[in-house]
Amino acid sequence: MHPTHNTPEVELTPADVLRHAALYLTRHGWTQRTYYGGTEVTPPTCALGAIAMAVYGGPVAEPFSTDLPGWADYLNAADAFSDYLHLAGLMPGRHDSADDDGANDCDVDGWNDLATTTKQDVIDAMNAAAQQWETERTGGTR
Repeated sequence: MHPTHNTPEVELTPADVLRHAALYLTRHGWTQRTYYGGTEVTPPTCALGAIAMAVYGGPVAEPFSTDLPGWADYLNAADAFSDYLHLAGLMPGRHDSADDDGANDCDVDGWNDLATTTKQDVIDAMNAAAQQWETERTGGTR
């Protein structure tokens, strides 16, 4: 590309991020009780780790850090996923958004770490959450 060419900025929706995260899990594996399950460039991840990989393009120590470029995309996708888990009855109650940075109001990690949750459960829920987000915002069309 010529230095004077501008690359268009692409806006990621929570649905886009969740679908990319689900694909990441399919390709690279899933883990529990840790964001990243190894030191390789593309380690297996938990649900929130997969969302981080989709947004940041690699492992980051603190995915909820407000200092990271793309933080809003990460938080929006994590919140959309959490909302889906509650609305689908997979997690009881509703998260409380009282914390400004969102770091303590997302219970996706708790659901991911349940003994009954499987990799396929996470992948299916991410894809369903993406569909739900799009349906609510656009009537299901893009």
